[in-house]
Amino acid sequence: MIIGGSAHTVSMAGYTLGGGHSPMSRMFGMAVDNLLELELVTADGSIVVANDHGTHTTYPNGSTTTSDNTDIFWASKGGGGGTFGVATKFTYKLHLPAPQVVEFVCSYPIIRQDGQDIGLPVFQKIFSMLPNLPKEWGGYLLASGGPQKGGNWGSITLVMNYYGNYVTAARRYMDSLYFFHKEWQSTCFYLNRTTFLDYEITMKDIEYYSGYIMNTLLQSDSFTDDLAKFLLKELKDERTNHSSFSFTGTLLGGRTTHFSKSTTCAHVVNFRI
Repeated sequence: MIIGGSAHTVSMAGYTLGGGHSPMSRMFGMAVDNLLELELVTADGSIVVANDHGTHTTYPNGSTTTSDNTDIFWASKGGGGGTFGVATKFTYKLHLPAPQVVEFVCSYPIIRQDGQDIGLPVFQKIFSMLPNLPKEWGGYLLASGGPQKGGNWGSITLVMNYYGNYVTAARRYMDSLYFFHKEWQSTCFYLNRTTFLDYEITMKDIEYYSGYIMNTLLQSDSFTDDLAKFLLKELKDERTNHSSFSFTGTLLGGRTTHFSKSTTCAHVVNFRI
């Protein structure tokens, strides 16, 4: 397997050059951490082949140069799609596939149909689990406002993949959430997958939507009650200001923090969760 994402609507070029997070990243790092070589066509028509040993350039007139300068390779690994040229070829590090992949999805409403507001204790429970999350677990924390099925309002959802067998201590780490107030849950299940691809082919993406997007990096000490209350306020404000707020929390940590700043320009090396 190679490090790939869940979304079907992004290309490997933009995905990789932007950093490239995967549900497998906490096990093996980001896509850029696993990029061994890159071919680019630059603005003047030159073909650049770069890796962490050097750079080979073929100019439009047919002449070539070889240098031990690795700056363009380093800058491309996280510098954004198309920033330094049109990427035409990637060479990735391969990893042995997991003996099994376990999918875990657990979702809670923010406000239950009976009016009970459970958003804060749900966030508190999930936040308490993140700092000690085994590296074999990777995925996303999602939340959104708006009416839900069954008369509930809003949702908080953890979507995860486990790299390994079902019968392991690290897999059982999620049992703490699986058994947390099951009467509150909209859904919560484990699903055994044969491979990561077996999970990946089930993913569905919204092809088009309109919205404003912003991003921020959070350290492990950011996951406080104040953060939970801020997120809940923004989600609930949708009911009065007629706007829509949602977020996707990308869980880093694990192997994503094991790579030196000198190997990539992606700014996640100090991220802990």
